[in-house]
Amino acid sequence: TNADGGMSLSTTFSPGLSARVLNTSGTTTWATAGDLRASNGAVVNNAGTWEATGDGWLRNFTGAMSTFNNNGTFYKSVGTGSSRISMTFDNPGTAVVDSGTLSLEGGGTSPGQFQGSAPGVLAFAGGAHTLTGSSSVTAAAVACSAGSATIQGAYAVPDSTSVSGSCALTLEAASTVTSVGALSISAGSATFDSGEAIGVPTLSLTGGALDGSDTITVSGLTTWSGGTMQGTGVTNADGGMSLSTAVALTLNARTLNTSGTTTWDTAGELRVWNGAAIR
Repeated sequence: TNADGGMSLSTTFSPGLSARVLNTSGTTTWATAGDLRASNGAVVNNAGTWEATGDGWLRNFTGAMSTFNNNGTFYKSVGTGSSRISMTFDNPGTAVVDSGTLSLEGGGTSPGQFQGSAPGVLAFAGGAHTLTGSSSVTAAAVACSAGSATIQGAYAVPDSTSVSGSCALTLEAASTVTSVGALSISAGSATFDSGEAIGVPTLSLTGGALDGSDTITVSGLTTWSGGTMQGTGVTNADGGMSLSTAVALTLNARTLNTSGTTTWDTAGELRVWNGAAIR
């Protein structure tokens, strides 16, 4: 089906796309909640502007994985909730999130751009996402909660980067990291192997792992109450540190440099392994 003159999409009553190819150009307006149920390897090819003004779900429903190929612009413009895509989302074009959350739950390969402004959040929430060398991420905030997100291109996120759940976020050697914003890790792993010096305003590590070879310099407060710092990199806690060992913490092979005031006000232990150093 070639929707060459634009499309008005309502998912209130869960329409279905099964095994078919839907090509959209012009402007697609998606203004409702509910879900579009894509089944049996269905494909959506967007060459125009697909604007999500509600909080609906492009759902991989049954059968072979369905795919959304964004060769144009996918725009989450309005709504404080999530526009969810559990189809494979391949993005050679531009995805923009200015409001609410654009939740990508089915993996995908993306050589294109992820843009946005506050209060919008770009969420990697399932599947294996690879952002190739030509990609760029300039969304205001990035949240990774499930699956994996591998960054090989430019990463310049001003407000925050958060890692939770089962997410594995990796910034590889090919990536160029300008900013990550406030860094928060509560579960999963964040691996920084970019070869860049990473500066963050605050670091909160309450679970999971901070990993990799990069030097992470925290200008404000470092809060460490769970999880592991590991890898061959360095963490510079330049703005002071709040340390809680009520749950055992691990420093594995990594160097932790502290300046300012470190407050350690609990029982429990910090386990220092494999040549790790605190200076």
